Amino acid sequence: MISKATTPAQYIAELPNDRKQVISRLRKSILKNLPQGFVELMDYGMIGYVVPHSIYPDGYHCDPKKPVPFVCLASQKNYISLYHMGLYDGPLLDWAPGKPDTLIDETLDFDEVIGIALDFAERDGNTLVVITGDHETGGVTITGGDHKTHKVELNFSTDGHTADMVPVYALGPGAENFTGIYENTAIFEKILASFEFR
Repeated sequence: MISKATTPAQYIAELPNDRKQVISRLRKSILKNLPQGFVELMDYGMIGYVVPHSIYPDGYHCDPKKPVPFVCLASQKNYISLYHMGLYDGPLLDWAPGKPDTLIDETLDFDEVIGIALDFAERDGNTLVVITGDHETGGVTITGGDHKTHKVELNFSTDGHTADMVPVYALGPGAENFTGIYENTAIFEKILASFEFR
């Protein structure tokens, strides 16, 4: 559902009560962990968090006039979506300050937000949570580190996408439909089948 709200507060105020609590909690967690200088705004009819041109002047590679999308949060018709774009391949990843720490921090932040979604699904009992990526990027390999300092050394084998399979995690009604190996385009059909829309 595309909202016409012009601020995140207005967006949340227009939500049904059961969604307000979850979206508000997710928003609070995102804002708590948002890198310094990143901006919250309304983007594509949902709450967005972006890398502004003041930090990364090149802008979004699909439309350089727009800031780089980082995270979007939306209340859809039948579900809540969290779109985490992360700091992907190419020049933006090279720009990211402290690349390995950024990736680790993003992973921990994402884990916290996913925890909120899983908590909601467990309480609700009728919510399917599906977590995946649209592709693997970078060919990240752990090459070493220090257990005492919790530092990890990483190597990137490429600046682009790889052919590695990406995992799909599912919890809730219909989760059993997400086992095995399949094309990522099958996820849409599996979600529909889980709720007997088809």
